[in-house]
Amino acid sequence: MIKVKLKTNKCVMLSMLFLLKSVCIFAQIEADSFVGKWITKDKSVMEIRRRGSYYELFQISAISEKEKKDNGKQFSKDIAKSSNREFRGILLDPSSKKEFNGTWIVSEDGKFLKMMVKWGFINFSETWIKH
Repeated sequence: MIKVKLKTNKCVMLSMLFLLKSVCIFAQIEADSFVGKWITKDKSVMEIRRRGSYYELFQISAISEKEKKDNGKQFSKDIAKSSNREFRGILLDPSSKKEFNGTWIVSEDGKFLKMMVKWGFINFSETWIKH
């Protein structure tokens, strides 16, 4: 009788461990859909990298001569996951050194990224495509 009870508890514990691991893997997959290279409206390529629990945004390449000077520069700080597919942080303008509140939302299929920037009463949004 005791052996049956131990086996049942062991099965329950293994099931709970498997479920917990599955939830962690699913959460990691969602966060990983944010990481990668994204093509902007003006055909620049931006890359999002994970550094610990935060994410960083870099410009990899730009089409216009004016923007090429910012290739390789960091465009963000303190981006963190705020909900299911949403990330929030600070968007940096490398030229003027200004900071803006930014929100990034990954589409359900992981192919699109909506970037929204707020500066006072002004709002700007743009949709990027996964590279």
